[in-house]
Amino acid sequence: MFLQLTVLSRLLIPSDFGLMATVLVVIGIAQIFADMGISAAIIHFQETDEDQLSSLYWLNIFSGMSVFAIVVCSAPLVAYIYGEPRLIPIILSLSVTFLVAPFGLQFQLLLQKTLDFKVLAIAEITSALFGAALAIPAALSGWGVFSLVVGQIGTAAIKTAILVAAGWPRWAPSCRFRLDDIRRFVRFGLYQLGDRLGNVIYSRTDLIIIGLILGQNTLGYYAFAWNLILQPVTRINPILTRVAFALFAQIQSETLRLRRGYFSLLRLLTLINAPLLVGCAAVAAVATPTLFGDKWIPAISSIQILAFVGLIRAVLNPVGSLLLAKGRADVSFKFTIGVMFAQIPAVYLGAHFAGIMGAAATVAGMHILYLIAAYIFLLKPILGPSFKDYLSALIPPAGLAFVAAVPVILLPHVLDIAPSPLLLLQIFLGAGMYCGLIGLFLRNDLPELYRFVLLRG
Repeated sequence: MFLQLTVLSRLLIPSDFGLMATVLVVIGIAQIFADMGISAAIIHFQETDEDQLSSLYWLNIFSGMSVFAIVVCSAPLVAYIYGEPRLIPIILSLSVTFLVAPFGLQFQLLLQKTLDFKVLAIAEITSALFGAALAIPAALSGWGVFSLVVGQIGTAAIKTAILVAAGWPRWAPSCRFRLDDIRRFVRFGLYQLGDRLGNVIYSRTDLIIIGLILGQNTLGYYAFAWNLILQPVTRINPILTRVAFALFAQIQSETLRLRRGYFSLLRLLTLINAPLLVGCAAVAAVATPTLFGDKWIPAISSIQILAFVGLIRAVLNPVGSLLLAKGRADVSFKFTIGVMFAQIPAVYLGAHFAGIMGAAATVAGMHILYLIAAYIFLLKPILGPSFKDYLSALIPPAGLAFVAAVPVILLPHVLDIAPSPLLLLQIFLGAGMYCGLIGLFLRNDLPELYRFVLLRG
């Protein structure tokens, strides 16, 4: 939550965010193995019986326990690699989530499959608020980085409790576990597991390399920038892409409807994310010291660069939903592996020769290439759109966001007023400009996007 980040940024120091970023990379990789890649399979296969669901449920529990044990044993090795013994207690504490989250995972997937997003939204919002309610007092009490840990554990626990309470009356698992029940799900999930593992490594390569080369303090500035940029992406995109995955899976054999639905989703995501992320870059110089404090001024340049990376990631997200709905986890896996092997050396060289700015600029440049490659290797073979169709879904809303950002950037050079009212003026000016431009140039697209949101697309 943005409020939580704002408060904690004033209470914690950059190295706290750096330590947490390193630990979350480890936890993120471990989470891939916790569900064995079968989460997408449950939604892709439209027909599943109670025996299969029961076996899959207990597989999740067993996998979570196994991953918990592996993470606990690997904590000293991770600390040794980074030369940072403070990582050990943080990793040990956060590993508890692997004993908690699996109990609610399958219920989350089944709610998603049945398009019951009201319950999922309640779980997401309530757990985030609860996590913030734990993290902020802990930080005020001087817990340092462990305030972030407490928030993460609290969020996972409440989310799991809500999902179990909502899901158990509908799909209560029996005491059954048979390999025959899960065989086809695991076979599908192996590619998904490899794809998600590669995706986590590629998407967090910069965090890993900056932590190793430049240290936890520098990583803290970079991780803070990422946390800020990912606020809209992680809150908005999952809701829409979960809807899309379930809908795409239902019409997976109808190419024309898939194409129309995909481009509606792409336009909608760009329409929402572009003003938020471009606007974040435009106001960063004023907003960062005003909201978070002067100690975060070194993060401004990273925020501005990573905002564009966040926008590209936001519009790349629906590709995964499309491929999984079509049962093409193998294609997604191969693409992700290629991206991972391209990004690792590029980010290493950028960080090695130009520090944090070199890493951020390299990540931005690579993502522009990924956007083009996604069309060539993923979208065109499956949906067959022209590159013009692809760009027509992206450029109009993104272009209007950039146009609206120009007066926002110029405003501090025109008005000499206090930072707080200046920031408010920037926000209102940018929002007003963007809404006006949408009304002028994209008003004909709004009904189609509205239908998609209502699940009628």
